[in-house]
Amino acid sequence: MARKGHIGYYAGLDVEPIPRVQSLRELAAECRARRVQFLYFSWYEAELRPEFWHLLDTTGVVPGLRVACATDSNPAVVYRIGTEFGRDPDWFASDTLRRVHTARAKVRVLPDEMVWADNYFLGGWDASHGDLDRAVSEFEATLRAKPGMVEARQAMGYVLHRRRAAQAPAPH
Repeated sequence: MARKGHIGYYAGLDVEPIPRVQSLRELAAECRARRVQFLYFSWYEAELRPEFWHLLDTTGVVPGLRVACATDSNPAVVYRIGTEFGRDPDWFASDTLRRVHTARAKVRVLPDEMVWADNYFLGGWDASHGDLDRAVSEFEATLRAKPGMVEARQAMGYVLHRRRAAQAPAPH
């Protein structure tokens, strides 16, 4: 299933168009009805179907979708569709985790000026979960768009301090 027919043409597969649906359950039902085995989802599909932005973040595992291939530049993912597809991921129950996976997808695609709030949020998330290098990158992206944002500068300083402390050799 893809938005563009040439995706299947070059893969040697028939293509079914991505339907206009609102949920994974509806999308899965369409896939089953059309006997679709693969789902191609790129940054462009995400722009057209923002309810599915999270599909570009492969860290957000969706039951029944297994990554067959993913690209970093011009982000896209080809998923192999399994029998469990249509069941919402457990992380859907958490508004915070939904925001994490949506934000991770958006910052891969959109310019910093459009997603500075997502970068700032992810910087805090990553810092609180111990991924200090990623947090620094997120705060740097925030500050590229909002160089005067005091909160981002303070958060960046805090994370850099934590990272330096973690890298310091242990006292003898």
